[in-house]
Amino acid sequence: MSISLGTTGKTREGTYTISGTGITTTSVIGIDTINTVFNGTFVQASNSPGNYVLFPIPNVSSFTVSATPIANGATYPRAPVNGIQIIPR
Repeated sequence: MSISLGTTGKTREGTYTISGTGITTTSVIGIDTINTVFNGTFVQASNSPGNYVLFPIPNVSSFTVSATPIANGATYPRAPVNGIQIIPR
């Protein structure tokens, strides 16, 4: 499963976590750097700058995804999620 991050005028950081029955709870920090405009290139954020995070999970009937902002000096910390894509294996 992948989560698309947003474009913003400030650097935004968030912790994205997936959990559920049959899933090892996993967290990834995604960093959307200031004024980064999507140019058609997907860059995986894995505790680093990027525009999506990826969680390989087994075939399960449900899961929970959370997005928790990291306060990095921004007036209004956010952990944007602009889309979720589920790809069956």
